[in-house]
Amino acid sequence: MTHHLPSTIKPLLGKSLKSFEVKDPAVVQFEDGTEVVIHIVGECCSSSCIYDVIAEGSPGGPLLDVIEHDTESPQPDAVETAKKVFGSEGDCLSQWDIRFKFAQGSVLVRHLNDSNGYYDGCTGYEIRNP
Repeated sequence: MTHHLPSTIKPLLGKSLKSFEVKDPAVVQFEDGTEVVIHIVGECCSSSCIYDVIAEGSPGGPLLDVIEHDTESPQPDAVETAKKVFGSEGDCLSQWDIRFKFAQGSVLVRHLNDSNGYYDGCTGYEIRNP
């Protein structure tokens, strides 16, 4: 489940990437000073986290789209990731990328959720304008 509306992302389209921060919450920074803070929150009876933020290709040029629940890139082994992140193998694991797709590559915000099988994580975006 996600909490993002196209209207949240629309003002970001066409902006050029400056940098991104590998942390939880993740931060994508644009050349004009705009920042997007990406939060992942586990719903009832689940735990969620951002476990990695990586470049795919050489991200640059204008932002074309933000795609949630993207599994186009190879996903790391969920159990091994859960052991590192949560300290256990988890119960019912789901993982996916949030892809910030630029003309010349992507920034992947990698997410992991551990639940009882009924719930998952929510994505939230905080837009900080200069």
